Amino acid sequence: MSNYTHKDHWENVYETKSPDQVSWTQDVPLTSLNFIQSFGLDKKAKIIDIGGGDSHLVDHLLSDGYTNITVLDISQTAIAKAKARLGDQAHARRQLDPGHRRRAPLGRRLPPHSLTRVGRG
Repeated sequence: MSNYTHKDHWENVYETKSPDQVSWTQDVPLTSLNFIQSFGLDKKAKIIDIGGGDSHLVDHLLSDGYTNITVLDISQTAIAKAKARLGDQAHARRQLDPGHRRRAPLGRRLPPHSLTRVGRG
């Protein structure tokens, strides 16, 4: 039986592939942006990008003036890449505990150390 986990898989993907080598990368995630903007949210509204990895969604949300964005991903490498790209816009690095699965029932919050927050808010 292999000890290779889902976390190992995603770490490997983000360590060995460039954004142009994966099928989900979008320079401008227009569908997601349009969906979020359709709600007419206040720029200080809490937004979470679950499984956001190294997505550019957070970049565009910050550019659009949103200030309370959380990116959640199992891959430390993906979060590190996003933080490096965002520079000073990335704040208070918190990440999923390596090798530890966390699930929260609906209506309950995940522990603070499982999230990576960006923006000011």
